Amino acid sequence: MTRQIIAVDIDDVLADTTDTLRLFVNDKFGVDLGKHHYRVKAEYWGYYETVWSKHGIQASGVLDEFHAKYTLNQMDAKPVYGAKKAISMLSSKYTLVAVSSRAVDQQLETERWLKHVFGDVFKTVLCIDTRKTGLEKGETCHQLGARFLIDDNVDHCDSAIRAGLTAVLFGLYGWQHEDKISEKIVRCPSWGLVSEYFNGTS
Repeated sequence: MTRQIIAVDIDDVLADTTDTLRLFVNDKFGVDLGKHHYRVKAEYWGYYETVWSKHGIQASGVLDEFHAKYTLNQMDAKPVYGAKKAISMLSSKYTLVAVSSRAVDQQLETERWLKHVFGDVFKTVLCIDTRKTGLEKGETCHQLGARFLIDDNVDHCDSAIRAGLTAVLFGLYGWQHEDKISEKIVRCPSWGLVSEYFNGTS
């Protein structure tokens, strides 16, 4: 029997990227922002700038600096809580692919981080840089043969639905606005709930 394919996003789904960025900014600017400071309601694009401006941090260019660092080394990033256990379980029943909107020049280091943290469970790893390439994540996942997408971005979940996939919206983040979440999207705020959902569909 052919296994169904699950596409999994990376930032804030597999990798706790927001917290890695928080620590990077704290160190760079000598501030002590906690995780709770990053739990605000704001738009996805420009989210971090909104957080920083609330605390008087003029962080122009800091995301570019952070991404340049990520191109060279991602090993200080931690996995999202529960991800390792859930991914191990899912990999025993499904074929997994990792699809990210990260810049293409982060591809090799992203592969290295995923292998270091999760082993060889991802059949394919793609960084597609959706903002520059104009590629839709949903269509990319469809072309890979994926039946599901797990992502924290509502827009990417919507694109998955348009491409005929089941979209699983992961996490409870300030950029996920309730009034914009389609009833067609499956809500799974934690990896424990992701595991429960896929146990129920297998």
